[in-house]
Amino acid sequence: MLRILGLSAIMLALVSLAVFGYFSSSTGSVLAQESADDLEKRIGDLEKKIKELGGVEQSLKNEIAYLDSQISLTELKIKKTNVEIAKKTEQITKLEEDILDLGDRVEKIIGTIDFQNEILAKRSRVRYENLETSPLYIIFGSGGLSDVLQRLEYLRTMSEEDQKLLTQMKETKDIYDKQKGLLGNKKERIEQLKKQIEAEKQNLMVYSGQLETKKIEKKNLLEDTQQDEATYQKLLAQAKAELDAINGIVSGISFANGEKVKKGDVIAYMGNSGAPYCSTGAHLHFEVRKNGALVNAESYLKSKSLTVYHYSSGVTKIGSGSWGWPMANPAITQRFGKTPWSWRYPGGSHTGIDMVDNTNYKIYAPDDGIYVRSVQNCYGVGLNYAAIDHGDGIISYYLHIR
Repeated sequence: MLRILGLSAIMLALVSLAVFGYFSSSTGSVLAQESADDLEKRIGDLEKKIKELGGVEQSLKNEIAYLDSQISLTELKIKKTNVEIAKKTEQITKLEEDILDLGDRVEKIIGTIDFQNEILAKRSRVRYENLETSPLYIIFGSGGLSDVLQRLEYLRTMSEEDQKLLTQMKETKDIYDKQKGLLGNKKERIEQLKKQIEAEKQNLMVYSGQLETKKIEKKNLLEDTQQDEATYQKLLAQAKAELDAINGIVSGISFANGEKVKKGDVIAYMGNSGAPYCSTGAHLHFEVRKNGALVNAESYLKSKSLTVYHYSSGVTKIGSGSWGWPMANPAITQRFGKTPWSWRYPGGSHTGIDMVDNTNYKIYAPDDGIYVRSVQNCYGVGLNYAAIDHGDGIISYYLHIR
């Protein structure tokens, strides 16, 4: 009996040492954390530099420095994201190793609990097989005083050992509960880290796209300007002149004497009016405003697959509305908003969609409305335009027409 109890105590001690030893394990990667901190500092420095460059006078040199800084910033963000992914992946690996270790510990603790239960059961069987349970029998049913004392001592020892075993069983159960809790916490932490890694991977995709975008913007800037300051300033002036002309059209337009047009009616022909100050070649500048505010015209045009020159050029499906297209088979030379060429415009955004059709110069009404056409002065040159009021505050504009 006492040998069995002694073995139980040794096993419990070994389990306890293993459990306490677990808490001394180290976690995390100091080197990765330091690298991430260093990258974060460099990111902060570049963001400050970009902000400063945004406030200086526009010049080709500053524009190149601005794009270079944005490219470097995005590259640092990619590096930092990769560091974070590597660090979290390392943490997951360590947690998975800990979970395997904890699983072994829990199995051993379960074995200890089963063993202790077996000891208690065996002791109870021995007591009831070899002794009467009544203390009166132990005292008065014995053969003599010496036998009585021996039985009383045995009864006291059994009671003490039972109490010790019950205490040990409670301690073992407490350790088991703690280990199960740790196991659950680590599994939960792994799921959290996996979600964070997925988020970092999404960030990586975004940053990679931004990096490609900035590189294309710089490439187009250098090609368009031929790295010549005078050419750069000329392009800026042309874009500003066009935007001033558009704002003049929007603020002065009147449909009081307009005429009704139906969807598909020919309303004009593609041209290059406004050159050289407000146009750089024959094309249609098409834009839409609602209650005077710019909107992306693509949201009104029906879906169509056509050649699009953008950050990723080629045949692309654009459009999500019900309007017809203002040209039969256009190629889109510049989309709405941020584009590889929109650095020219104040605010860095293109206000409409530029398109060309080299086989059919006709421009069609995309939807019913009231039609007007006129001429806007652009630095002493006439810029021909048309517009259609579609109702509900929606007006479409057609610039550079013949």
